[in-house]
Amino acid sequence: AWKRQFLRLMAVQQVDVLLCPVLPFAAVRLGNEERFTGCLTYSVLFNLLDFPAGTVPVSTVTAGDIADLKKADKYNVETSLERQIRMPGSSSQNLPVGVQIASLPYQDEMVLRVLRDLEKKTRLIHIKIV
Repeated sequence: AWKRQFLRLMAVQQVDVLLCPVLPFAAVRLGNEERFTGCLTYSVLFNLLDFPAGTVPVSTVTAGDIADLKKADKYNVETSLERQIRMPGSSSQNLPVGVQIASLPYQDEMVLRVLRDLEKKTRLIHIKIV
């Protein structure tokens, strides 16, 4: 029933593809990944819906991102999960930050096309920045 509701909502809103974060953070410290299995729901959803989906790196973690993460007024840490997510920030500089693209069942080619276009566009932006 919930799958039909999801499909119906996408049709009503005329959504062809969804652009979503892969995870609520860039990366975790090696050895701590088992603490974050609950965060896999960001991508597991599309497996449960039988939606084609893929990920592509679009940026990297910068020193500015890490500095912002440490600002309590910008990121108020309230739960143990948030503390654990915040902790890896200091060692994640230059790691990739990705997004995922998902679409309706049997729209694999559309997902691949959007992923390719994003990859090309973000590669050009990265080349200009460096």
